[in-house]
Amino acid sequence: MSGRLKFLLAVLAVGAGLLFWYFASYGPAPSKQAVSASLYQKTTATLQDTDSDGLGDHEETYWGTDFKNPDSDGDGFSDGEEVLSGHNPAKKGPDDFLNERRNLTERTSTLLLGGLVAGDLNPESPQYEASVTALVDQLFDQYSANTAVELDSLTYSDNSTDALIRYGLAMSRILPKLFSETAEGFVKTLGVVGSTPIDALSKLQKEQPETYRTFAASIDTQIVLLETYAADLKKLKVPPSMRTAHQNMLLFVRGYQQQYRAVRDISRDPLQGIIALQVLESLTADTSIEISSDFSNRLARAFQQ
Repeated sequence: MSGRLKFLLAVLAVGAGLLFWYFASYGPAPSKQAVSASLYQKTTATLQDTDSDGLGDHEETYWGTDFKNPDSDGDGFSDGEEVLSGHNPAKKGPDDFLNERRNLTERTSTLLLGGLVAGDLNPESPQYEASVTALVDQLFDQYSANTAVELDSLTYSDNSTDALIRYGLAMSRILPKLFSETAEGFVKTLGVVGSTPIDALSKLQKEQPETYRTFAASIDTQIVLLETYAADLKKLKVPPSMRTAHQNMLLFVRGYQQQYRAVRDISRDPLQGIIALQVLESLTADTSIEISSDFSNRLARAFQQ
């Protein structure tokens, strides 16, 4: 079982009560035909990636992109980068989001209950494993669409040694503070609701309004702080050889903001808020280290070229 599958199944286990509560309150009963069609949208194929853009050749067919061109719509971002950040790789921005935002809790409730009605999610069904995998893919696609961020435009310099030195020095002043303050901010925000069980956070606004207001205010503070870092990153003139690394940093900041917004909205969409908390924890504990290491390696290679 893949790590992604294990992760979402664990989240679903935590939020199962919320899903059925939401469905009972708001969700229409899905038809067997509609659920089956949704569950089996995904197909398997080889993982060959001819143009090394992060999308397999079979995925290029799905998105309508050119498997020999890493930037099919010519907007300066690779096809894989666009899909990863929730954008259409075959259409130039700004109006190129992949999917409309939808309530993840509602959609999950519909798919889960519909799958049970159809028999696809019965552990004894021969289609069980494929159905669960397809369901997880559907939910991750929707979650990615709901938390997608705009790709910020960059200003470029050149690849000279002087330009790389100026850029490297500027980033050395920004990044340590960025990573330390995002980590401290996340811990502080969680501290507001430290004793509240994760599956009770969706009721916080109704049952503990004062605590929720403090929680929301802490989230808003972090979103504003991250906006200042995004502005600092956008001011820099980026050597072309560091384009991907710099865009990754901006995506990290924008992604952090979107996850906070999803948590803030946990009363309306409980499952999305629960997943966003897990993603924030991963961004804080793991991704910041990985992205920092990747940046350092890319900068070192740029100096060697």
